[in-house]
Amino acid sequence: MDVDLIQLILTASSYSAILPLGLGIFNWKYLNFNLKILSVYLFLSALIDITTLQLANNLVNNLSLLYVFTVLEFTLFSLIYYNIFRPLRLKKTVIAMAVLFFLVVILSLYNQGASTYASIPRTLECALFTFYAITYFYRILSTSFVARVEKDAMFWYNGGILVYFAGSLLFFSLSSFILEHASLGMQRKLFITPAILNIVQKLLFTIGIWVSQRKK
Repeated sequence: MDVDLIQLILTASSYSAILPLGLGIFNWKYLNFNLKILSVYLFLSALIDITTLQLANNLVNNLSLLYVFTVLEFTLFSLIYYNIFRPLRLKKTVIAMAVLFFLVVILSLYNQGASTYASIPRTLECALFTFYAITYFYRILSTSFVARVEKDAMFWYNGGILVYFAGSLLFFSLSSFILEHASLGMQRKLFITPAILNIVQKLLFTIGIWVSQRKK
């Protein structure tokens, strides 16, 4: 793949949160609590993604920011799922998995330090959110608590979660091996996959915020 195209995709991924963030800010007063949480995530995502891109372009280690972003991302998305899951057992599952996740982060930081890639936390995060997304889709397809799924903001949000985290699960599980054994050029090529998935996710988030404000 052409080097310029790789850089274009990586840059587009880093700036992909700006569109849904702008739409969320413009319609802030009409957003429900979950979409406001999503907008906060989009702000943090844009800030951290752009910062890490600039650090990477200047050959500065940006892996410590990945830990910060992973914790913030997991916390905010877990809060959304806690709010949209109806059965108490699912809410308890979200809490229990959050405790497990933070323990894994602490152990990972203790054993590897913040200057290494957060492969284990990211892999666990992917697995948990893939499970949450599938569970949510199963519930809306097997029950009638969402009448028109295409007009439901959480349907599009959940689609973005499933696309990115299910699609990135294998990549993040192999990320430590890739960073240790692959050349810098090959690493950039392999990072294209989560970058493209990230762009698709942000587009789905944009649709979710759009259909929400169209109801007003």
